[in-house]
Amino acid sequence: MDWLANIGNLLNQYANHQPGQTPASAEQDFDHVAKALPSDQISSGLAEAFRSDHTPPFGNMLAQLFGNSNSNMRATVINSLLAAAGPQLLTTILAKYRAGDQLPANATQISPEQAEKIPPAAVEEMAHEAQKRDPSVVDQMSSIYAQHPTLVKTLGAAALGVAMRHLANQKHGLF
Repeated sequence: MDWLANIGNLLNQYANHQPGQTPASAEQDFDHVAKALPSDQISSGLAEAFRSDHTPPFGNMLAQLFGNSNSNMRATVINSLLAAAGPQLLTTILAKYRAGDQLPANATQISPEQAEKIPPAAVEEMAHEAQKRDPSVVDQMSSIYAQHPTLVKTLGAAALGVAMRHLANQKHGLF
């Protein structure tokens, strides 16, 4: 039970977190919290960071995560965006980046090998459009990346601070 108290104390440090004043230990703190809490709770904090006015836009952050992801994760992201916004979106956006030449027209699923050919800038644009069409795509992406907290840490202190503050403010339901 000591670990539970430790996580609670750690989150308390973020309860009144102000954007721009994220502790230097945010990455390490997030590591501890991500190991202790269920992924659905981490997903909730990540979704808050994706939606925050104190972090870059959702599409920008998703593109950053995508750029740091392996082929399988990239395919999962693209396929989720396809499901949210439709295959025409992929075709249209990839044509702009000349990345769709080897993809079938109006594909509804892509392979990890195909996902490797898609640049993060295209994912940024796809995410922006998918979010307009289906705002729940933010929650879907949060759920995907909550399984990979090491990648989430690449978003930087501002996003981690927002996520940790959200978790701190939700902790009465966590413990």
